[in-house]
Amino acid sequence: MPSVRNQFWGGIVEHIIISDVNPELRQHFRRYHDNECTRFVEINDTWKNADTHAANGAFPWMVGSRLAFGTFVGFLGDDDELYPEHVSAHVGAMTRANALWSLSQVEFRAGGEYWNVIGDESYIEGHLDATGIMCHKIALHHASWDPAAGIAAVDWKLVNDWRQLGVPGTFVARVTGIHHDGWLTGMTGKPYSEEPWAGRRSR
Repeated sequence: MPSVRNQFWGGIVEHIIISDVNPELRQHFRRYHDNECTRFVEINDTWKNADTHAANGAFPWMVGSRLAFGTFVGFLGDDDELYPEHVSAHVGAMTRANALWSLSQVEFRAGGEYWNVIGDESYIEGHLDATGIMCHKIALHHASWDPAAGIAAVDWKLVNDWRQLGVPGTFVARVTGIHHDGWLTGMTGKPYSEEPWAGRRSR
């Protein structure tokens, strides 16, 4: 939440927080709810996986994007944060390129330690993260966003639908966000040292 509030952006940044019925998060939200640009939306547990009871990340992000009043939409998981220039870098890149979506690099950290930077112009699965995506709201009408597809419906599928449909996009060759822990540690247990961008930190 603080990383959204601290954006270097001359305009208004609307912050829509989508949650299940979570008293702890609701209490945390009250610390930052001091203006009408921050909204807290609770939805019931029916959007969670019936077998594992794990949250399906795509559905709440879809809900948030449809509730947004602004022209541009970005995504941020509860284990991620944005650099202060995130919004300005993306909106600036889209404006200059006359694009409807943009993708930036994201820094991965695990256990408080820096691991690697992910994100390049290949846009292939596993090489991008939803934190690094922003789009014009119009772009969301040009993708088959299936909430049942899970988190991939937000990042890899969303971007590749745009590319296949010829929706103009642009790449922001800089780090604008941080992904903490998440699936990377759980699935690999080690840095992606074999990746060509491992160790590269562009700001």
